Amino acid sequence: MRTDEAIASLAARNTFAPMRPPFTDEVPRLSPEGALWVERSLPLGSSPQWDIFDASGRLVAQATLPEGRRLVGLGNHALYAATRDESGIEHLERYAR
Repeated sequence: MRTDEAIASLAARNTFAPMRPPFTDEVPRLSPEGALWVERSLPLGSSPQWDIFDASGRLVAQATLPEGRRLVGLGNHALYAATRDESGIEHLERYAR
C-alpha cells in the first residue's frame, strides 16, 4: 500500500492534458452503407452522442442515444443498443434510423 504522501508525489510528477480528446475509447462503428460512427466525448452522465462521417470524412449527421444505452451494432435500417436493468441483466433494443 502506498501512503497518501507517495500518491500525492506521483500525481504531482504526472502531466495530464488540459482537456480530453473529442472522442472516447469506444471503438468506432462502420455502418453497412459505409458511414463511420464515432462516439463523442461528453460530460459524465450525458446521453451517448455519435458523430457520423461519410466516406470522404465529412461530418454528415449526429445521433444521440437514449440515456443509459450503449451502441452495440448497426444494421441496414436500424441501430441496436443495450441497456442494463437493476438486476444487471442486459436487454437489446432496436431503433429505426
